[in-house]
Amino acid sequence: SFFSGSSLRRRYKHHNIFMYGVPYDSLELASLIKYKSEIPVVLTVLQSYLEYNHGFEIEGIFRKNGKEETFLNAMSKMDIGYSLNDIDGVNNHIVAQLIK
Repeated sequence: SFFSGSSLRRRYKHHNIFMYGVPYDSLELASLIKYKSEIPVVLTVLQSYLEYNHGFEIEGIFRKNGKEETFLNAMSKMDIGYSLNDIDGVNNHIVAQLIK
């Protein structure tokens, strides 16, 4: 599993859960064995989604964007705590766009 050997550490200075457009040091970070530095937990979630849904097998997955309205909706809903599975219209292209 992607989370094997990981430890999660909260770095919230306030009670918000914003992930986009915020300073790196305000993000929830994960320490993973395969990386020297901590990485934002949101990246591990997005990467797991693409693995589970075979997104990395799609040619051009990081070149082609999803529908802009769906992307903006997904980004704002993730910022308030929604799971990817609870956001309408999310697909591999939207998730890849969220990583970018």
